[in-house]
Amino acid sequence: MIDELFVFFKNTLTFRGLVVRRNGIFKNALVFIIIFLPAVLVLTYIVEKNPTYIIIAVLVSFISPILGALINAKTVRKKYPKLMKSRLTWSYQGFQQLYLNYLERYLIRIHNKTYFHEIDDAKLDKIQEIISERANQEKIPSIIFITALGALFLPLWSAFLTQFLRLNGKNETDLLIAFGVLISLIVMFAILTPYIIRFRDGLITKYEKWNRLNELISELRLQR
Repeated sequence: MIDELFVFFKNTLTFRGLVVRRNGIFKNALVFIIIFLPAVLVLTYIVEKNPTYIIIAVLVSFISPILGALINAKTVRKKYPKLMKSRLTWSYQGFQQLYLNYLERYLIRIHNKTYFHEIDDAKLDKIQEIISERANQEKIPSIIFITALGALFLPLWSAFLTQFLRLNGKNETDLLIAFGVLISLIVMFAILTPYIIRFRDGLITKYEKWNRLNELISELRLQR
């Protein structure tokens, strides 16, 4: 039952499950390509020394999150119109309550009850206990992944900046270009962070997801 509950959580009780997966393969692929485009443009600049590539990279870095928000907003507007707050924003509290509503219905169904408060507290305690055990089993891989990522990224980042400034830091224009590169890479990394977390949760560890599921159950129990 716990494994089925976890699958339900991934598919229904997350923004990715309710929205991102419903954007469609083409739209998600487009966003993914645009996210990586600044890195390609920066590498192209290093080879061809054309500042135009840096200007485009900076522009794309700021356009990509807006495009992602537009695509997500379109899906939210279509599937959950009552949760929209403006053209590009939606209610995070509304989605939180939607997760809780779906979770409540699921737990009621698997326990063959009519109302959530009819479910025995001991059964819910046992479910949360098992979920906590699963999370603890995933904790060490999560720590190892974060440590390894930091150990790999920081030296590469430092080496890249040092080499880039050595080759392109001869005048104010070059320093401005270097600043543009830095901004592009920072924005790109910020956008990629959810994908890195998704990779970690999918292939390395599910520690955060187990904890998130437990938090939803606890919040649901407080509401009843």
